[in-house]
Amino acid sequence: MIRIREAIIVEGRYDKNTLAQVVDAPILETSGFGIFHDSQRLALLRRLAETRGIIVLTDSDGAGFVIRSYLRGAIDPAQVKQAAMIVPAILALLWSSAVVPAFLGLAGGAQADIVTAISSALVTGIAGLLAAIRWISAKPADYSGPIVATGAGAMPPGLIFSLLRGFDMVALVTLPIVFGWPVWISLVPASFAYSFLRSGFDKDQLFEQQEEQKRLLEEEKARRSGAAAPGKQKIQVQRKR
Repeated sequence: MIRIREAIIVEGRYDKNTLAQVVDAPILETSGFGIFHDSQRLALLRRLAETRGIIVLTDSDGAGFVIRSYLRGAIDPAQVKQAAMIVPAILALLWSSAVVPAFLGLAGGAQADIVTAISSALVTGIAGLLAAIRWISAKPADYSGPIVATGAGAMPPGLIFSLLRGFDMVALVTLPIVFGWPVWISLVPASFAYSFLRSGFDKDQLFEQQEEQKRLLEEEKARRSGAAAPGKQKIQVQRKR
């Protein structure tokens, strides 16, 4: 298991149970938007952030963005780490370590010296990390537009390309290795791709995320006010009696 000092914050019980199988660290739930109205749990998260730091690991959808934004506003941002890149980076490092024997030729095939093998393994790990960043940062398929009929059924335009995103990064970075070129050549497109992906959140996407955050907060307020309305009406009836 991977030992992590910081406490990990997830959205629900399923996330907690799944993560507990591979990570040795305190794991706490936000219960979705329940953290917005749970002052005791928020106080606990603040204490953990002060003593050991916290890692926020939520989904990359609108709800996850709202929860991450709320926690960064309620807790000192210097004590909060977002796992959008931490988890893929850990997995990329583990992958690189696992494929070193393959590049050394221990499983058969072409053999390479130790430096080349380690360098090639790191490049494949970097390719996987860039693919993960590409998957997270790319805009999702637009389900509000017209639906296109295909052999696999009706689907929105761009859905197929959304499913394939990330593979382009893997191909871009690893093709020099496939062709037998020096490993450092792969670092050139990897550097450009990383710079491009890190700046990929344009103003339109940030605006969409802000609008999604506002919409979800309004829905939560409306749901809670609707749930509180029957109780108020009941109290009024009792007073009339």
